[in-house]
Amino acid sequence: MIRRGRLTLLALLVFTASTALVSRSHLAVFLPGFISLYAGDTLWASALYVLLALVRPSAPPFEVLIGTLVISLAVEFSQLYQAPWISNIRHTFPLGYVLGYGFKWSDILCYSAGSLIAYAVDRIQTDRRRF
Repeated sequence: MIRRGRLTLLALLVFTASTALVSRSHLAVFLPGFISLYAGDTLWASALYVLLALVRPSAPPFEVLIGTLVISLAVEFSQLYQAPWISNIRHTFPLGYVLGYGFKWSDILCYSAGSLIAYAVDRIQTDRRRF
């Protein structure tokens, strides 16, 4: 059985989400262009992975990965729907950061990368705790 510490996951979630927000703030001008452009979406998916692991700490890493990818892709593809009511919601804080503003293929790549990075770290930690 997999055991993840909830306190550790909570701290990691706060750190990851905060770092994602900073990468989207005015402080991002100090980051290299590539990082400031893609870090927020990559960290968003990593934070989602941690959130799902926090909700189900005993879930196998692969299940958390699949959940993260499904939710990430659903959020991104939902951005193709641009009704006025959902657009108004997307332009509020913090829902704009959660739901995004417009569909981009690059976001799907970032979400995949962030999910896979979080999965790899989780697998390493999970395998380490088994022995």
